[in-house]
Amino acid sequence: GEDESFRPDPTHLGLLSVEQALADDASLILKMKERYDTPGSPVVALGGSLAGTLAYMLRQKYPHVVSMALASSAPILGYPDLTSPFGWYRVATHTYESQAPGCPAAVRRAFSTLLAAGAPQLSRAYNACTPIRPTQLPRVVGWLVATLTGSLAARAESAYPLARSPVVEACATVAAASGSLSAFAPLVVPHGSCLDVSRLEATGLAVRPGSLAARGRVGGPKTANKAWDYLACTEIVHPIAANNVSDMFPPQTWSVDALSAGCRREFHAAPRPAWMPRSMGMARGAAHLADATSHVIFTNGLLDPWSAQSVTQNVSSTLVAINIPDGSHHSDLGAPPNPDVSEADSPTLRAARAQQLAILKGWLEERATPTVAVA
Repeated sequence: GEDESFRPDPTHLGLLSVEQALADDASLILKMKERYDTPGSPVVALGGSLAGTLAYMLRQKYPHVVSMALASSAPILGYPDLTSPFGWYRVATHTYESQAPGCPAAVRRAFSTLLAAGAPQLSRAYNACTPIRPTQLPRVVGWLVATLTGSLAARAESAYPLARSPVVEACATVAAASGSLSAFAPLVVPHGSCLDVSRLEATGLAVRPGSLAARGRVGGPKTANKAWDYLACTEIVHPIAANNVSDMFPPQTWSVDALSAGCRREFHAAPRPAWMPRSMGMARGAAHLADATSHVIFTNGLLDPWSAQSVTQNVSSTLVAINIPDGSHHSDLGAPPNPDVSEADSPTLRAARAQQLAILKGWLEERATPTVAVA
């Protein structure tokens, strides 16, 4: 049945916050320690993606509860003034070029052809269920561009391993009809179906990077999609834009004002882009994280667009970055299409996991060693 864990009504909406999630985690940890009578046991928080961000924040906010953290693919710097809004799509484009040389150029041509198409041509190329009327054309093209931009870029999050990369698959689809208006059609309209123009969702919140719709799952779990959108409307405010210069996508602007307008329509809420950086120690950027916390490993797959908003350089001896050149979104912890640790994993991925374990083991041993005070 439908997941009812997120209910977008005034009674429950306020409970969906970073602060509440962290407090729940800390409370659970303390209860477990009490239940099993292990008050002095160290605790390691770990997670990938949003859970990786929360792992960092749990260590920063509750250092007396969490001893250290492993934050994989954690875009903690993904806030205005801390990162370039063009980084996300830039990395996605680099991933396409590295796995399918020449593909970004083909994608650019396909977008140019799409943007120049008339209603009759678009109706035929995308097998519209009913002919697209000229008055519908701007909305249909806008929806197609937004959906294709989001779903193509999101494929880069699953680009490891290369043998099962959806990036390679998408590039093969585009190349099969290179120069044709229908180059993108199989990515939007499954074989044997038609494009139902009357049911197209409006461009906006539904196709933000990271949303289920951006991953080509507009019909996916609605509560999960809404929950992510609500967080992106309040505290997890990632600036993501395209410029068609450093990336292969049609220009797409991003601003707090535009996001706020959509959030007010959807949730009667407004984003607080400065709150998380100020309250969680990121406000002055990665170089000053050591003033806020310690003992965190940041792991990044460099094929992953979210690496553009993550910590990719060592900050101190206890704030360490591990980068995996051929890794994608939290590949080290397992993720589609490579969910399990395997001996077939790449040498760089295996080396990253070994380094993680060595660092965590060292930190745990340091905690177990009694400190001798010298007068």
